[in-house]
Amino acid sequence: MSPGALIVAAWFVATAAAAADLRTEVAADLVSAYYHPERVHAGALKAIPGASLADQLRAIDPWIRLDPPADEKAARVRSVTRHAGLEISETRDGSILVQPLPGGPAERAGLANGWLLRSVGAQRVHRLDDVREAFAAILPNDPLWLEVMAPELGQVLSYTIAPPGGRGWDSPLGDERPAAGVTQRGRIWHARILRFQGGRTRSALEDGLRQADAAGEPIVLDLRGNSGGAVLEAFVTAALLLPAGTPMGGLRPAVQDLGDVRARSASPLLRSRIDVVIDRYTASAAEVFAAILRDTGRARLVGERSSGKCVVEEQLPLSGGARLTLPVAEFVPPGGQRCHGDGAGLLPEMPLGGDLLVDTNRLLERLGGPAVARPRAIPLPSPRLCAGATPRRKTGCGAP
Repeated sequence: MSPGALIVAAWFVATAAAAADLRTEVAADLVSAYYHPERVHAGALKAIPGASLADQLRAIDPWIRLDPPADEKAARVRSVTRHAGLEISETRDGSILVQPLPGGPAERAGLANGWLLRSVGAQRVHRLDDVREAFAAILPNDPLWLEVMAPELGQVLSYTIAPPGGRGWDSPLGDERPAAGVTQRGRIWHARILRFQGGRTRSALEDGLRQADAAGEPIVLDLRGNSGGAVLEAFVTAALLLPAGTPMGGLRPAVQDLGDVRARSASPLLRSRIDVVIDRYTASAAEVFAAILRDTGRARLVGERSSGKCVVEEQLPLSGGARLTLPVAEFVPPGGQRCHGDGAGLLPEMPLGGDLLVDTNRLLERLGGPAVARPRAIPLPSPRLCAGATPRRKTGCGAP
């Protein structure tokens, strides 16, 4: 055998060994951390020709994700999406969802929550991996061109977002994106909650919500497109709106000591009427938050059926820089009605059509606000660090 053939053979042996090691590592994490280890039989992750490890994991549970090691491409994707004010995620049915952040370039360009990404530049995208490849190929000063489907309009639309000045998409990233914010629109207070981030979401909302509650004016808690975040922060934020001692449900199994949670806020906000807006992309910690307020009778749900992903996820580092995301617990609402799985999700008491759910002004008008918004921004607090995080388990700040 020639030296070149020996090198190639050695490479194949090393690659096969690395793949086997990864499967062994993933299998061990499934047994130790996954909340339904009985679904994982001994041969579940054996090497199968034509079937990737990621596909095998999705067959066990569609919420299990195996992400490759971060690299220069991942850094470029993060830079472009952050500068464009855009979040992109893959839904359970494989659709690619765009979520423009309030006040960012993508929202100013006209993109709306709930629209589906079809192309980035000249490249059609079918999975999140396609989106990463397309974003990574964008040069620093090239505009970002997106083609999206607006389901409620039945139209395909195109948008162009210019890069920032200076170094373009490679410009240094600014401060952390806000987790939430509150604006007053006439007599209605609109609280936009983008994610539940440990130590930040409740603090970003509290000043504005206290002003609304002191005046006894209605509050709209807007969870459209909110894919979740830190479940402890969802409990902490919901507790702000509930009498002390109120049962809030819990996690099964009881991870993070959240098996049987009760509200413990010293001065809860109890005067204002509350509507919680949900849509098909409201998931995970956001569904936990909405279910708590629904089942305690504190809020009315409006919008459309939520995602049905009432689980807590944990991200585990793997050898070589890969990451495994596993469901580790399921949330059981205080009313006991399961909200996770196929055909589950939270049902709104007041269903709203897609045309309202993509138009914030019309949505607030329907819920009792003015036709013309008169926003008064409540300043967002500076981010603070949370204690107690570990490389394998990230915890939030505070307690309900």
